[in-house]
Amino acid sequence: MNVQGDEPLLPHSLIAQAAGLLAANPAAAIATLATPIATDAEYHDPNVVKVVARADGMALYFSRAPIPWDRDGSTSMPASRERHRGARRHIGLYAYRVSAFARACSGTGVGA
Repeated sequence: MNVQGDEPLLPHSLIAQAAGLLAANPAAAIATLATPIATDAEYHDPNVVKVVARADGMALYFSRAPIPWDRDGSTSMPASRERHRGARRHIGLYAYRVSAFARACSGTGVGA
């Protein structure tokens, strides 16, 4: 289990939840958590890591930028106050299987 330095007061229940995800998903090498973003300020805060996940919860990518983000400034993007709806904030917690952790430390990657 790895708890990031910006989450020093992480509730024990979240650690147990991440461990439970690995127990429930034998094919998963790593588990982590996310929670809905509640405010536009949080959505735009580069200190808040955002996550995009598949419908089954598998994380696809992480970003400090808002997701989606129109880098070209198109007017087709929803109003700022609407953008954070459905967005998720990554919680700085990683649960690793021993085998995945060993692969990560050896430099061979953590894929299953």
